[in-house]
Amino acid sequence: MNFFRKSLLRKFALLLAILAAVGIGFGAVFERISFERVPSSWIYAGFLVFFAVFSFFTFLRAVHRPFQKVLREMKAMLTGKSYNKIYTDRIDEWAVAAHFFNEVSKNLDRIALTVQEGERMSSELAIAAE
Repeated sequence: MNFFRKSLLRKFALLLAILAAVGIGFGAVFERISFERVPSSWIYAGFLVFFAVFSFFTFLRAVHRPFQKVLREMKAMLTGKSYNKIYTDRIDEWAVAAHFFNEVSKNLDRIALTVQEGERMSSELAIAAE
């Protein structure tokens, strides 16, 4: 199952394969059942609505939520507000972005500390020179 967790494209391909199998299964079932009272356009419209809703929630879970989490913390860091380290157990593209954000924020904190230390030392040297 790790094969599908590593990439959003693989997850999308798996989703399409599942939907195709479900569509073929429903097609086989509906072929055996006569729908004389229900027009076939209503059946196709129902499948289309189901597919759209299922795709929307899958997209929301797999792409939008992790993107919003990473984007929210990046905005906080860039505007100077307090930000948090991003913890994730995913191993796909969003995990790489989260790891990159954590590394960049750690390096920026280290640089800020070095600058503060340098300013403190120069102010102490200026006081000692007087």
